[in-house]
Amino acid sequence: MSYELHAPPANPLPLIVPLGGNCFPRWCATLLGFKPRKADGEPSFPFDAGIFPLQMVRDLVESDFAGMADPANLIVREAPGGYQVLSDRRYLIGTYNHEMAPATDTDFVANNFARFVERYERRIAALRSRVAMAPEVVLFLSVSNLTDAEEPPASYADFEAILTAFEARYPATRFRLFVVIERFQNQIPDSWNGRIRVFNFQMRGPYTKFIMPLIYAIARQNALGSVVHSFGHPVPPPTLPDPAIVMAVTRSALQASLLAHLLDTPLPALMRSQTPLGNAARAFAGLLPQPLALMA
Repeated sequence: MSYELHAPPANPLPLIVPLGGNCFPRWCATLLGFKPRKADGEPSFPFDAGIFPLQMVRDLVESDFAGMADPANLIVREAPGGYQVLSDRRYLIGTYNHEMAPATDTDFVANNFARFVERYERRIAALRSRVAMAPEVVLFLSVSNLTDAEEPPASYADFEAILTAFEARYPATRFRLFVVIERFQNQIPDSWNGRIRVFNFQMRGPYTKFIMPLIYAIARQNALGSVVHSFGHPVPPPTLPDPAIVMAVTRSALQASLLAHLLDTPLPALMRSQTPLGNAARAFAGLLPQPLALMA
């Protein structure tokens, strides 16, 4: 099956290619304004949406995604809550959690996984064509380096192997790799050698798509921005979620300890500032029963 190649959407920044190991790289880069939205013409890539162990990412990059869309490698597993999820039988801790039933009205299992195969062949083709056309690419990887995880803890050599695989396959493209290590127990020190940027981001509290981009923007540093800037591009101010979205987030998701742990600026001072960031902080605090007492 062949796919038409589309010109990339207008965007002065380097192409950002999410590599998993979860959905965080895609939506974080998009909500912070570094990556165009799908509605603006930005295609989905193979690791945009799913739970992908580092071994799976590394192997598929090195093999140019051989077997990723092969029905012979797919298996249906039962998951909590009455769901059925698709996994690659070679990497059973990997999960295509956006292609599961009954969470979607699309049947990805019927006709020997025909809809799944079509979707991932298209995403693989999009990655190949866009990276081949891009002069500069930021690879964005998220890793949970827990000692009790099912997969071995990541190492710096794993990051080097992934970056080297892309550089070998696309020699005309300049690459940088940005790695977020979340909830770490086996810490790989923060580092930046001009090619690989490692940023430990010890996350406490819930993992939700609207909280994390905001926390990212008001954390110690805009680490992704430093990688984008390394290509010589001016870094735009982070895009924050609309206050209406923030206000829709449930109280239970807004844990004061998460904000207090990550903010450089004391939260009371931040809440007094008449800035978009201050407005967002006040919106968050308004959802908590005792915001100042809990977060001071």
